[in-house]
This record gives sequence, C-alpha cells and structure tokens, in this order.
Amino acid sequence: MASLIEDARVERLLMRDYPGLHSLWGAFHTASGERGMLTFASLAARLARALHDVSYEDPNEWVCKGRRLFDAIAAHHEDIAACHEVADILAVDLAQMRVRFDVSSYRAEPRYRDDNTYLWTTESEAVHARMEWAPDATDQTTARPNAVDSMRLLDHPPIETEAWRAYRYPEWHSRVGLLLPDWTCVYDRAPAAEPLSGSERVNAGLLAVRQALPSGWQRPPRRLRRRSEGAELDLDAVIDDGIARRMGVAGDGRIFEQKRRTPPSMSVLFLLDLSTSTNDRIGVTQQTVLDIEKEAAATIASALEPTATRVALHGFSSNGRHDVRYTRVKDFDEPFGKAQRERLLAQKGALSTRMGAALRHAAAQFDEEQSEAKLLVLVTDGEPSDVDVHDSMHLIEDARHAVSALSSRGILPFCFAFDRDGHRYVRTIFGPGHYLVLNGAGNLAQQVSKVLASLR
Repeated sequence: MASLIEDARVERLLMRDYPGLHSLWGAFHTASGERGMLTFASLAARLARALHDVSYEDPNEWVCKGRRLFDAIAAHHEDIAACHEVADILAVDLAQMRVRFDVSSYRAEPRYRDDNTYLWTTESEAVHARMEWAPDATDQTTARPNAVDSMRLLDHPPIETEAWRAYRYPEWHSRVGLLLPDWTCVYDRAPAAEPLSGSERVNAGLLAVRQALPSGWQRPPRRLRRRSEGAELDLDAVIDDGIARRMGVAGDGRIFEQKRRTPPSMSVLFLLDLSTSTNDRIGVTQQTVLDIEKEAAATIASALEPTATRVALHGFSSNGRHDVRYTRVKDFDEPFGKAQRERLLAQKGALSTRMGAALRHAAAQFDEEQSEAKLLVLVTDGEPSDVDVHDSMHLIEDARHAVSALSSRGILPFCFAFDRDGHRYVRTIFGPGHYLVLNGAGNLAQQVSKVLASLR
C-alpha cells in the first residue's frame, strides 16, 4: 500500500508539470470493479485506477475510501508523512477485511509501475541472513529487549501509557521449518487502575479453593539425617557409628533422623487471554469468559497470598505480529493488594490472540525465579488467531513450538480452554495431560487448585 500511494503521489506531481503523461499512463489502467475479485491484487489495481482517473467509478467502499483520503491531501502531496498515514489506514482496513496478500504471485498494476522491491532489499536480505534452522525447540526463543529499536517502533505506541517496553521474539514457521528471528514485537506495560468494583464475587470461592489445596500448601516431609535427636533412627548413621566403635573410635552420636515439613518452592504465572472473544457469555449464569478469568485469578491469588508460593497475574492480546500487548496485573514480587485487584477488574477484552509470542514473553518472566517448580497456566477461550494470519494452523504450530521450548527452561505448562471444540488444537499445543477443556462456566478457581494440588 505504501508503494501504491507513493506512486500515485509522484505521478500527480509529474502530471502537474507534464499534463500529457495523464493520457499516456491512463492507457495502462484497465482494472475495473465489474470483473475484479476481492483479492489484494484486484483491489490495489482498482484503487490505482481510481486515483488516476477521476471519471472511473468503483462499487467497492474500500476503493472509494482510498480515493477520498487521497483527494483530501491533494493540496499537500509534498507531505510524505500524510501519504504514509493514508497507506497505513488502507492497509489496516484490508487486514480487517481478511484480504489475503500472496507475495509470491503479486505483480504491480498497472504494468508500467515498478514493484518497488528495491525498497525492501536491505531488510529482506538481513532477515534471511539471520534466519536459523531450528528443528527442535531450544532456548533460541529468549526475549531480546530492544532498547534502541523500541524508540523507533514506539513512535506511536499502541496505547498511551507511562510504563512500557518493547521486546522482539521469533516465530515458528512450520511449513518451511524455520524459526523467524525478531518476527513479533511484544509491548509490555502496566495498566492504569480503575475504581474497585465487583470484589464481592472474588471472595465467594476463596474458602473452597483453600480447602482444595493441600494443608498449608506443603510438600512431603523432608528427611533430615544424622541428627543428635529425633523420632526415628538413621540406619546409615547407626551402621557408621557401629563400625567406628569396633575400630575403637568414639562415634559422634548423631544417629537420629528428623522429618520437617517445608513450604513448596513454586512460582505460578497465570496468563489470561484478553482478546475480544472473551467478552462472550457462556453457561447458565451468562458470565463472560473474561469475568470468569478475573474471578478465578483473584481467588487463586488471594488463596496463595499467605503461602510461600509466588504468584504472577498477566494478560495478553494482539493486533498483528508487530503489536502483541502484554499486561502485568501482578508480578511475582508484588502482594495481591488493592492496586492489583483494581488492575485485574479494569481489564477489558479486545483485539486478537497471538498465543506463541505471549507464551514466549511469559516464559521470560521466570528467568529471575529461583523456585524449584515453575508453572505457567494459560486460560483462553479459543484457538490462536490474528488479523495478519489467515492459516489457522500457522499460529497453532507456533504456539506448540513455544510450549515445547518451556521444558528446556524448567517450566511446566498447563492450559484451561473455554471451548467445546478445544480438544482439536489444545492437545496439539500443550500435549496430553497438560490441558483441560471446560464446557461451561463451572468453577475455574477450584479446577486450577486441583492442578496445583497435583504438583505438591
């Protein structure tokens, strides 16, 4: 789109000085709405004709919108930034219309125009040079904070906020077996809090969840050997002590064993799907999926607050590969207090679900955690999707690759899906035994507590 609008801009400026070029170039503009299909190539050719020929009328609203936007800046065609803004608006509209762009078959129309591939030569060569063969999941999915690039990428950040950082992550392309480096950009930010409301529902299942967790949320007793006192004998110490006595050496008398219960060393990160579809209502109570997620997250965080288990609550949504939005509601080092509760209740469902990038960024949050057990719990209502991807299996395979890489970092994944057809893709992504498909609202918090209890 940037190339098309730039060509039209330059041609307008040339025709202003050399009017004869209008009829010369006009002979090549043959695209029309009567025989045009709703493909990128067809729509682009029709828009190019509409921008060149004022007498041409096209029935498509997108083409008409492109002409209106371009004509609105007709007096300022030297303003390149304004033309780029028009191209951005039209490109976003095409993405929302789910118009597919096939780079392998695309040819610029009309034919006298160059396809402007030289503009992208440097970027394309750099990307191909940095591609890595990755037949197996490795820690190549580590985040790369972009301190310098982020300033360029975030001239217009997706949401105005004082606290954000940009991170680049790869994405797995299953058809060619490549891990595309720096393919996605994750914007990590803390949301502004809103007035606290609806907290009475959060506490409704708190008692049931605490009862479902093991007493004191503890691991099996730890054996402390070679003690000077205790309830049981340490058989190895008794034997060593007997051998020492037969050799004429005085034993130290530490022949007892103690059992001591210690709190588990565990870090749990709850990753909540915050896409538009979580606003759908399900079950008899007609709660939205997002309301269920909030209630369960708050209940679990409150139940584990007095224990030694470290809990983080994060969420995500996406608007294409360059705009994956990651929201921190509660970090591991934060208490679950009023501010965190307000952040949670303030979340709204919007945009799409680029799951792989969010999982990679969530995995990076465990890097500073010293816990013996690390658990990443994803709560979602549907399969991965995004506005710039038309092959649903691409994002499913990318999410599967991101999950398989978690084991190399010592992270155990688990998924709760509110989708009756979820078995089809959740099993592919997380594998058997690592997911649970929920057909209705149920009590998500109690289901999560059962998973935690099984890991003691």
